[in-house]
Amino acid sequence: MVGSARLHHFLAVCAVLLGLALLLAAELGPLAQERPALAGVAAFAVGIPPVVAMTRLTQVGCAALVVAVGLHLLARALGRPVVEGLALFAAPGWLFVGWELVARPLLARAEERRALLAVDTATVAHELAALLGHASPVVRERAARRLGGLFPPDVAFPLLRDASSAAAVEERRAAHTALLALARHPDGWTRVRDLLRERVRDAADLVAAEAATTLAQLDAQGDLVASAAPGESRPAVRVAYAEGLLRATSASDGTGSRSSLAATLLAHALAEPAADEAVRARALEAIDRVPGREARAAACPLLVRPETTAELLWVFVDHGQPEDGPLLSRWVASDRYEVCNAAVEALEAIHGRAGGFGPDRDKTVAGLQEGRARLRAVHPPGDNPLADALVERLDDLEAALATG
Repeated sequence: MVGSARLHHFLAVCAVLLGLALLLAAELGPLAQERPALAGVAAFAVGIPPVVAMTRLTQVGCAALVVAVGLHLLARALGRPVVEGLALFAAPGWLFVGWELVARPLLARAEERRALLAVDTATVAHELAALLGHASPVVRERAARRLGGLFPPDVAFPLLRDASSAAAVEERRAAHTALLALARHPDGWTRVRDLLRERVRDAADLVAAEAATTLAQLDAQGDLVASAAPGESRPAVRVAYAEGLLRATSASDGTGSRSSLAATLLAHALAEPAADEAVRARALEAIDRVPGREARAAACPLLVRPETTAELLWVFVDHGQPEDGPLLSRWVASDRYEVCNAAVEALEAIHGRAGGFGPDRDKTVAGLQEGRARLRAVHPPGDNPLADALVERLDDLEAALATG
């Protein structure tokens, strides 16, 4: 759906540009022969507003374009001079540009200043709760921190309970910021954690993931085992909880328990073929913030599963060790190109770092040979360029191991 919307946007812009070019060519052609400089200025003045309107693609911009075309057609029907017709065509667009690029930002800044003043002077919790959904992120954050830090749990908690399940994502995230502040209150810690555990079980992945991230930041300050989030089976929620733990590592107690748990959750999300690719990509990015030894320790047990993903194997590109060779070479025989390719990349990286696979060389070579045989059974030489390239890399790697 996103790709279709972008295509429609692109086609709309192309149509506007084509129509604009035809209009300018028809109207400014004679003028360009007599006064080319004036024609150029006129083309610029007429062309810029429609382009701005279509690139932003707002309802106001589209309406301005429609009005501009209507005014131009009216001027031509009345027999008005070309300059007047072009001026009428350009006027709505320039009004839109002035509104979009000047007036609206100024009004937004004025509203932000007014809202910040309201936050700083608020004495009633409901006033701050109403600002959690404000358009300005600065206002939302300040209102959240003031609501969670200024008022006792009996006053703030009912408001935050409602806001934490609001339809607007910005309001929910502001509520989580306020909950973190409220948890610092002696009577707020338990109530906030219970609410977050409840939200983690929400059927909506996004709501549950937001709660998991906040819950992890609280758990990092206390007993990790007390949380229900690590047992959550949804990959998106596991990744969100791990990201929350990694945000709290600056206050680590030095035991490594947080990063180790984060690595385990991320590795399981990486190894889940049914997980959304965007979730696996987030997990792969997050696991880069985990110490290499912990990332490898979490990923190694998952190599023996009946299925794997390229994202899990990419962990071994950076952190794999020679003893991982036999398990990695097993996936060279995968019937999925991305998995096979990732396994070869990991083996090449390990060989480049360690210079070989030591006592595990023979098992690793056997896996390479099995993978090459399976590739050739499906794709004979010349049948598939990707398969030919993989086989060439396997041959080079096997030759290097034979001499290493």
